[in-house]
Amino acid sequence: MVPSKSNQQSNTTVSIVVPAFNEEQNLAATVESIRKAIEGKFSEYEIIIVNDGSMDGTGKLAESLTLQYPHLRVVHNPHNIGYGFTVMRGAREAKFNMFN
Repeated sequence: MVPSKSNQQSNTTVSIVVPAFNEEQNLAATVESIRKAIEGKFSEYEIIIVNDGSMDGTGKLAESLTLQYPHLRVVHNPHNIGYGFTVMRGAREAKFNMFN
């Protein structure tokens, strides 16, 4: 018996890394958009926000979003280290296959 495509999808996992530097105004909508796009398509998933030393309220907002989204994790860079390093840090934190 060949597994159906829906069974194959239900056994897949994904980690999505969201680099964030001063994204307080966009972060909640971004997380919700990602969640809507992947919900029900993976057996397990995680969204990892990597706050890259933001100077606005990005870090605080990201932490508060974890209360609303159980699949969301946040890591904080102590200061701005740049996009490439931030994506790599998210990749190191990922539990599953990664999309960024």
